Amino acid sequence: MSAAGTCTRCSWSRATTRWGRPRTGSPPAPDAPGRSPSRGPARPRSRQSNVLSDRLRVLVEEGVLDRVPYQERPVRHEYRLTPKGADLYPVLVALMNWGDRYAVDVPPVRLVHRGCGHPAEPRLTCAHCGEPVAWRDMTAEVEPDAW
Repeated sequence: MSAAGTCTRCSWSRATTRWGRPRTGSPPAPDAPGRSPSRGPARPRSRQSNVLSDRLRVLVEEGVLDRVPYQERPVRHEYRLTPKGADLYPVLVALMNWGDRYAVDVPPVRLVHRGCGHPAEPRLTCAHCGEPVAWRDMTAEVEPDAW
């Protein structure tokens, strides 16, 4: 446990430390590079571009994405999911489902099952029996060797 009483070794804490906080940084201080007291601020860079670049960099560093060149002149890259990134898919779909239910009036994206062409609804199921499970249907058992 940390001084604040937060578990620093459990999976949830480690995952949210990596993905749960914004990686946008803070606005530059008045004496930051790019500002000159005599000439005013430097030409503004696109804040959205910087945020996207920072997020992509972190995802590459964490092994969630691979940065792959697809053009030589000028050099351009695309980002591809790694196996580690693909394992995040159920988490992202669950967050999207939650946002569709509570954060928007009309969901902007619909997931469709390629096999049958019908809308797909994410569900959590038991790996053993295949039955759907909700949070009340499970218990958390501590694995002593993990601590």
